Amino acid sequence: MVSLYIKAGAITLILFLLGMYVVKYFDDQRLAKLEGDIESVSREMQETQQLMLYMQVFGDSNGTSLCPIIESKVRTQSEKIYELSSLMRQYEEANILSSYERVKESYFIANTELFLYSMQEVQLCNHQNISHILFFYDDKQKCEDCIVQGGILDQVRSQCSNVRVFAFPVSTQLDVVEVLSMRYNITSAPSLVIKNATYSKLMPVDEVKALVNCT
Repeated sequence: MVSLYIKAGAITLILFLLGMYVVKYFDDQRLAKLEGDIESVSREMQETQQLMLYMQVFGDSNGTSLCPIIESKVRTQSEKIYELSSLMRQYEEANILSSYERVKESYFIANTELFLYSMQEVQLCNHQNISHILFFYDDKQKCEDCIVQGGILDQVRSQCSNVRVFAFPVSTQLDVVEVLSMRYNITSAPSLVIKNATYSKLMPVDEVKALVNCT
Protein backbone atom coordinates (compact mmCIF):
# COMPACT_ATOMS: atom_id res chain seq x y z
CA MET A 1 0.00 0.00 0.00
CA VAL A 2 2.83 2.36 0.90
CA SER A 3 4.58 1.68 -2.39
CA LEU A 4 1.34 2.53 -4.21
CA TYR A 5 1.22 5.94 -2.51
CA ILE A 6 4.87 6.50 -3.34
CA LYS A 7 4.26 5.66 -6.98
CA ALA A 8 1.24 7.97 -7.10
CA GLY A 9 3.28 10.76 -5.53
CA ALA A 10 6.14 10.20 -7.96
CA ILE A 11 3.78 10.29 -10.94
CA THR A 12 2.17 13.49 -9.63
CA LEU A 13 5.60 15.09 -9.19
CA ILE A 14 6.67 14.06 -12.69
CA LEU A 15 3.48 15.49 -14.20
CA PHE A 16 3.94 18.71 -12.23
CA LEU A 17 7.55 19.09 -13.38
CA LEU A 18 6.55 18.30 -16.95
CA GLY A 19 3.83 20.94 -16.80
CA MET A 20 6.26 23.51 -15.43
CA TYR A 21 8.72 22.65 -18.21
CA VAL A 22 6.04 23.22 -20.85
CA VAL A 23 5.04 26.53 -19.26
CA LYS A 24 8.68 27.65 -19.09
CA TYR A 25 9.20 26.63 -22.72
CA PHE A 26 6.32 28.77 -23.99
CA ASP A 27 7.31 31.67 -21.71
CA ASP A 28 10.84 31.55 -23.13
CA GLN A 29 9.55 31.31 -26.71
CA ARG A 30 7.45 34.46 -26.29
CA LEU A 31 10.34 36.26 -24.65
CA ALA A 32 12.76 35.25 -27.42
CA LYS A 33 10.33 36.45 -30.10
CA LEU A 34 9.96 39.81 -28.38
CA GLU A 35 13.72 40.19 -28.03
CA GLY A 36 14.15 39.37 -31.71
CA ASP A 37 11.51 41.91 -32.76
CA ILE A 38 13.11 44.66 -30.67
CA GLU A 39 16.55 43.84 -32.06
CA SER A 40 15.14 43.95 -35.60
CA VAL A 41 13.68 47.44 -35.08
CA SER A 42 16.95 48.58 -33.50
CA ARG A 43 18.87 47.46 -36.60
CA GLU A 44 16.46 49.39 -38.82
CA MET A 45 16.97 52.46 -36.64
CA GLN A 46 20.73 52.30 -37.20
CA GLU A 47 20.16 52.84 -40.92
CA THR A 48 17.90 55.80 -40.15
CA GLN A 49 20.62 57.25 -37.94
CA GLN A 50 23.15 56.92 -40.75
CA LEU A 51 20.87 58.74 -43.21
CA MET A 52 20.40 61.60 -40.74
CA LEU A 53 24.14 61.76 -40.13
CA TYR A 54 24.68 61.93 -43.89
CA MET A 55 22.36 64.94 -44.09
CA GLN A 56 24.17 66.67 -41.24
CA VAL A 57 27.63 66.04 -42.71
CA PHE A 58 26.89 66.94 -46.34
CA GLY A 59 24.27 69.63 -45.74
CA ASP A 60 20.66 70.18 -46.79
CA SER A 61 21.41 71.01 -50.43
CA ASN A 62 21.98 67.34 -51.23
CA GLY A 63 20.23 65.87 -48.24
CA THR A 64 16.64 67.05 -48.65
CA SER A 65 16.02 64.29 -51.18
CA LEU A 66 16.52 61.87 -48.29
CA CYS A 67 13.70 63.38 -46.23
CA PRO A 68 10.89 61.28 -47.76
CA ILE A 69 12.96 58.15 -47.14
CA ILE A 70 13.72 59.15 -43.56
CA GLU A 71 10.08 60.04 -42.89
CA SER A 72 8.90 56.68 -44.22
CA LYS A 73 11.45 54.78 -42.16
CA VAL A 74 10.77 56.64 -38.91
CA ARG A 75 7.00 56.33 -39.36
CA THR A 76 7.23 52.59 -39.98
CA GLN A 77 9.61 52.07 -37.07
CA SER A 78 7.45 54.11 -34.68
CA GLU A 79 4.43 51.99 -35.62
CA LYS A 80 6.39 48.80 -35.00
CA ILE A 81 7.80 49.94 -31.66
CA TYR A 82 4.37 51.08 -30.43
CA GLU A 83 2.78 47.77 -31.38
CA LEU A 84 5.58 45.96 -29.54
CA SER A 85 4.60 47.86 -26.39
CA SER A 86 1.14 46.26 -26.42
CA LEU A 87 2.61 42.87 -27.25
CA MET A 88 5.11 43.14 -24.41
CA ARG A 89 2.35 43.91 -21.89
CA GLN A 90 0.28 40.95 -23.15
CA TYR A 91 3.22 38.56 -22.92
CA GLU A 92 4.21 39.79 -19.48
CA GLU A 93 0.66 39.33 -18.15
CA ALA A 94 0.62 35.75 -19.48
CA ASN A 95 4.14 35.07 -18.20
CA ILE A 96 4.70 32.78 -15.21
CA LEU A 97 8.38 31.84 -15.00
CA SER A 98 10.47 34.10 -17.28
CA SER A 99 11.81 37.55 -16.38
CA TYR A 100 10.93 40.49 -18.63
CA GLU A 101 13.14 43.11 -16.97
CA ARG A 102 15.98 42.88 -19.50
CA VAL A 103 13.71 42.94 -22.55
CA LYS A 104 11.74 45.88 -21.11
CA GLU A 105 14.98 47.78 -20.63
CA SER A 106 15.98 47.10 -24.25
CA TYR A 107 12.56 48.17 -25.44
CA PHE A 108 12.49 51.50 -23.60
CA ILE A 109 16.03 52.35 -24.71
CA ALA A 110 15.02 51.71 -28.33
CA ASN A 111 11.76 53.61 -27.83
CA THR A 112 13.56 56.67 -26.48
CA GLU A 113 16.14 56.54 -29.25
CA LEU A 114 13.42 56.42 -31.90
CA PHE A 115 11.60 59.36 -30.30
CA LEU A 116 14.81 61.40 -30.53
CA TYR A 117 15.30 60.37 -34.17
CA SER A 118 11.74 61.43 -34.91
CA MET A 119 12.35 64.82 -33.29
CA GLN A 120 15.55 65.15 -35.30
CA GLU A 121 13.68 64.33 -38.50
CA VAL A 122 11.25 67.19 -37.82
CA GLN A 123 14.17 69.59 -37.41
CA LEU A 124 16.26 68.38 -40.36
CA CYS A 125 13.41 68.03 -42.83
CA ASN A 126 11.12 70.77 -41.47
CA HIS A 127 8.27 68.28 -41.05
CA GLN A 128 6.25 70.56 -38.79
CA ASN A 129 3.05 68.65 -39.51
CA ILE A 130 4.25 65.69 -37.42
CA SER A 131 2.94 65.64 -33.84
CA HIS A 132 4.55 63.60 -31.09
CA ILE A 133 2.68 62.27 -28.08
CA LEU A 134 4.58 60.97 -25.07
CA PHE A 135 2.37 58.68 -23.01
CA PHE A 136 3.47 58.04 -19.42
CA TYR A 137 1.65 55.18 -17.69
CA ASP A 138 1.91 53.20 -14.45
CA ASP A 139 3.21 49.66 -14.95
CA LYS A 140 3.71 48.86 -11.25
CA GLN A 141 0.09 48.82 -10.18
CA LYS A 142 -3.35 48.59 -11.77
CA CYS A 143 -4.16 51.88 -13.49
CA GLU A 144 -7.59 51.84 -15.12
CA ASP A 145 -7.19 55.38 -16.49
CA CYS A 146 -3.88 54.34 -18.09
CA ILE A 147 -5.59 51.44 -19.85
CA VAL A 148 -8.38 53.73 -21.08
CA GLN A 149 -5.87 56.37 -22.21
CA GLY A 150 -3.91 53.74 -24.11
CA GLY A 151 -7.07 52.73 -25.97
CA ILE A 152 -7.81 56.37 -26.78
CA LEU A 153 -4.31 56.84 -28.19
CA ASP A 154 -4.82 53.75 -30.35
CA GLN A 155 -7.85 55.50 -31.84
CA VAL A 156 -5.90 58.72 -32.37
CA ARG A 157 -3.10 56.84 -34.13
CA SER A 158 -5.56 55.09 -36.44
CA GLN A 159 -7.34 58.36 -37.31
CA CYS A 160 -4.37 60.77 -37.50
CA SER A 161 -1.57 59.91 -39.92
CA ASN A 162 0.60 62.76 -38.60
CA VAL A 163 0.73 61.43 -35.03
CA ARG A 164 3.48 59.32 -33.47
CA VAL A 165 2.99 57.94 -29.97
CA PHE A 166 5.80 56.87 -27.63
CA ALA A 167 4.85 55.17 -24.36
CA PHE A 168 6.95 55.11 -21.17
CA PRO A 169 6.42 53.88 -17.59
CA VAL A 170 6.42 56.52 -14.86
CA SER A 171 8.52 54.25 -12.62
CA THR A 172 11.81 53.22 -14.18
CA GLN A 173 15.51 53.14 -13.39
CA LEU A 174 16.55 54.01 -16.93
CA ASP A 175 18.32 57.36 -16.86
CA VAL A 176 17.09 58.52 -20.26
CA VAL A 177 13.42 57.91 -19.34
CA GLU A 178 13.91 59.63 -15.99
CA VAL A 179 15.40 62.62 -17.81
CA LEU A 180 12.30 62.82 -20.02
CA SER A 181 10.06 62.58 -16.95
CA MET A 182 11.95 65.38 -15.25
CA ARG A 183 11.97 67.55 -18.38
CA TYR A 184 8.19 67.38 -18.70
CA ASN A 185 7.46 67.32 -14.95
CA ILE A 186 5.72 63.95 -14.96
CA THR A 187 4.36 63.27 -11.47
CA SER A 188 1.34 61.02 -12.10
CA ALA A 189 -0.19 58.60 -14.56
CA PRO A 190 -1.64 58.78 -17.05
CA SER A 191 0.17 61.85 -18.38
CA LEU A 192 0.53 63.02 -21.96
CA VAL A 193 3.09 65.38 -23.45
CA ILE A 194 1.88 67.11 -26.61
CA LYS A 195 3.84 69.96 -28.21
CA ASN A 196 5.98 70.33 -25.07
CA ALA A 197 2.90 70.77 -22.84
CA THR A 198 2.14 68.22 -20.11
CA TYR A 199 -1.41 67.03 -19.41
CA SER A 200 -1.69 64.99 -16.22
CA LYS A 201 -5.20 63.71 -16.72
CA LEU A 202 -7.27 61.32 -18.79
CA MET A 203 -7.83 63.02 -22.13
CA PRO A 204 -10.67 62.13 -24.54
CA VAL A 205 -10.18 61.45 -28.24
CA ASP A 206 -11.51 64.78 -29.52
CA GLU A 207 -9.33 66.81 -27.17
CA VAL A 208 -6.18 64.94 -28.17
CA LYS A 209 -7.01 65.20 -31.88
CA ALA A 210 -7.52 68.95 -31.58
CA LEU A 211 -4.12 69.40 -29.92
CA VAL A 212 -2.23 67.40 -32.55
CA ASN A 213 -3.96 69.02 -35.55
CA CYS A 214 -5.12 65.60 -36.70
CA THR A 215 -4.71 64.99 -40.44
